[in-house]
Amino acid sequence: MTIFQLVVLMGQVLAQPGAAAPDASAQKDSFKRWVEYYSEQAVKYEFSLGKEQRRLELQAKPVLQYSNPVRPTDQHGAVYVWTLDGRPEVIGSIWSNEDPKDTSVRVVMNEFQSLSLDSIVSRHPQRRGSKGQIPDWNSSAPGIKLQILPDAAAAEKSAPARLSQMRRLAAEFSAQITSSEIESESKLRLLTSPLMRYASKSAKVSDGGLFAFVQATDPELLLLLELRETTDGPRWHYAAARFTNRPLLLTRGERKLWECERGEDYVAHNPYFLYLGVARRSSTFE
Repeated sequence: MTIFQLVVLMGQVLAQPGAAAPDASAQKDSFKRWVEYYSEQAVKYEFSLGKEQRRLELQAKPVLQYSNPVRPTDQHGAVYVWTLDGRPEVIGSIWSNEDPKDTSVRVVMNEFQSLSLDSIVSRHPQRRGSKGQIPDWNSSAPGIKLQILPDAAAAEKSAPARLSQMRRLAAEFSAQITSSEIESESKLRLLTSPLMRYASKSAKVSDGGLFAFVQATDPELLLLLELRETTDGPRWHYAAARFTNRPLLLTRGERKLWECERGEDYVAHNPYFLYLGVARRSSTFE
């Protein structure tokens, strides 16, 4: 068989309906195994809320599995939520990327953000990372600041109509991230469906949605929309939270609503906690 005939034959095989790219199945299986590993790590974290130390509940499945080909090191991960009476109070990402010096190894990271109006206390098995002993993440300050969303229409009556309304409200926001010099500043994309829909009697939230602005499918900025009671009746509220250590900007129309500078890594008392190099594993789990 000549080289020309071989090329033609390969083209015919790949053109067949249902033909997958080489290694696509293996990559899918590998990512599935990594998500299982991420979930095993998420279970090891325990979070409590406020002075009363009310224990938060980890939702069984990740609310998002993502990858970020924009970053040069094949980054992927899974996002988890811990709740109290239905409301998300902590969001965390267990993720990894290839070691630039050895692509057969992936380096694991832990990242958390408080979505609470109270303090957070964490517990997990002791471990060491690239910066030494990993501290317990104990956020002393609220993670978000809820504000009434000005000019938002009155809440719809039915749950499906309110979901559509939340999607419309979220679409009024725009977000930007200032990344590395290679990536430069970029506009983030809103995922039209919320990562989580919720309500909480104890938090006085009759309806809510946790939305994400993403780079590729990697969440970088979080937007909460909550229907809460006020002296004027139920009103839509919003809050923003970072999910990256890079600077962010959130706008609505021409109005700047929220921004943050570059975040501090490894600082255990901040509402945002990022710890790099938590573990190193073979990319194939060998």
